[in-house]
Amino acid sequence: GLDTKASVVAATTTNGTLATAFANGQTVDGVTLATGNRILIKNQTDATANGIYTVNASGAPTRSTDMDLGSEFPSAYVFVEQGTVNADTGWVCTNNAPVTLGSTNITWTQFSGAGTYTANNGVLLTGSVFSFAPESGKGLQTSSNGAAIKLATTSGLNVASDLAVGAGNGISVLANTVAID
Repeated sequence: GLDTKASVVAATTTNGTLATAFANGQTVDGVTLATGNRILIKNQTDATANGIYTVNASGAPTRSTDMDLGSEFPSAYVFVEQGTVNADTGWVCTNNAPVTLGSTNITWTQFSGAGTYTANNGVLLTGSVFSFAPESGKGLQTSSNGAAIKLATTSGLNVASDLAVGAGNGISVLANTVAID
């Protein structure tokens, strides 16, 4: 089973100098750290340093008391509260026993991501539903038969040679719309 750990305020996105990058006032994933914050350090070049830490007023953070023994790493998971990239994500330590602190590379893998989806380029996300968001009535749109591509113009389009016109089973051209049926 999974070993639940208390949530962290932020999680790293890149390697940082352990002695200076994670102290009070430093920024991790857009979050300004405060003394006592729990953070997930998961991107260290020296992966033996990865883990859950507590931020100190200055200097290097301290391994949190629930993640300071090798036996506490296998199947540990944690949720991230804030951050530009990692907010509302869950991470699991994929190491198997035995884990020896200081010599075993520690690997964290994302296993959940509530609220991490974004939509762009003509796609709209509302709650958990994706849909088309055409610009000014152009582009990919929904139609009664599924999807349609509304062209800005048909100028230069030769239906006979450019498209295979179908009746419900291919591509059709209808009043400035190319429909894929």
